[in-house]
Amino acid sequence: MTFARPEFRERLRLDSILAVADAAHFAPDRFDDPAARNQIRYADCVLLNKCDLVDEKTTDAVRAAIKALNPHARILQTVSCEVPLALVLGIGGSHFDTAHGEPGHECGPSCGHSHEHGFSSVSFTGEGTIDPDRFQRFLEGLPDGVFRAKGFLRLPENPAPFTFHLVGRRFTLEETPAARESSCRLVFIGTRFDRESLLRDLRSCLVH
Repeated sequence: MTFARPEFRERLRLDSILAVADAAHFAPDRFDDPAARNQIRYADCVLLNKCDLVDEKTTDAVRAAIKALNPHARILQTVSCEVPLALVLGIGGSHFDTAHGEPGHECGPSCGHSHEHGFSSVSFTGEGTIDPDRFQRFLEGLPDGVFRAKGFLRLPENPAPFTFHLVGRRFTLEETPAARESSCRLVFIGTRFDRESLLRDLRSCLVH
C-alpha cells in the first residue's frame, strides 16, 4: 500500500512481492490473523522454505494451502531460502495495482481504525551473560503462543556475541564477532502469551 501512494508511484517501481512460508510450521488454521494471511495473499512469489525438514506429503499439503490463499503466486521450494536471484529480482512480477486497486484509506496518527492483528511482542535487554543450561530450559518451556524470536546474546567465557533466531521450536545460535552488542537483546513475537512471566523467566537466565 505504501508503494501505491501518489508520492511514490512516479519514483519507485514495485517489481514483485515475496513472502516466505515455513514448510515445517505452516498452519493456516493455527490462528485467525489477517496480517499473516495477507502476507500470502499479496505475494507474487512464495518461497516455501525448510523443505529439507519435512516429507513430500507435508510439502504438498503446504503448497495446496498456499494455493488456496493465493492461486496466482509462484511457489519456489527452498532450503535456507537459497534461490537464484534471477528468479526473484527484476522479474516484473507484481500485479498489486490491478489485483488490489488503489488504497481506499490511508491511516495516520488520528485514524480510529484498530491495527491490532492479534500479535504481541516483548523486548528484553539484560546486562551480563546468559547461562546456556538455564536458557535451554527456558526455550523448552516457551508457551505455544510464541512463534518467533531473534536478537543477540552473550555466553559465559566467550567474548563474541551470538545471533539468536527461533522459529516455532527450532532455534539457532551463531557466533557474530562483527556485532557490537555489549548486552543481551532479544525480541519474542506471538499471540496470547504472558509477557511478564516470559520476561521473569528470561531474567532468571542472566549471569551477572
